[in-house]
Amino acid sequence: MRVRLRRTGTVNSTVSSLKRLNPEQRARVRIDEMLEAAGWIILNYADADFAAGPGVAIREFMTPKGPVDYLLVAETKVVGSIEAKKEGDTLKVWIPIAEGDVDSAVTALR
Repeated sequence: MRVRLRRTGTVNSTVSSLKRLNPEQRARVRIDEMLEAAGWIILNYADADFAAGPGVAIREFMTPKGPVDYLLVAETKVVGSIEAKKEGDTLKVWIPIAEGDVDSAVTALR
């Protein structure tokens, strides 16, 4: 099942509905948009299918250390993860955490 962003109304209604989301939720909306624009298929964890396409992003993928926001799978192989953080957080803080989560995901898949 491919998940598509729902676009309703005008740009102003989209902006006002984004304002109701917390910073991490807004980041997830932006991440979904960017992944889709780049050709990734976005699936929820319950619908995970590593072979759904050449690039699959699986939301809330469970690992032994807890869920990663997006597990990235290319040609059925885990290639990375994305952690949704509020705009302004520096990547230096999150890269080691994300790398550890990918290791956990790979271990869980073996």
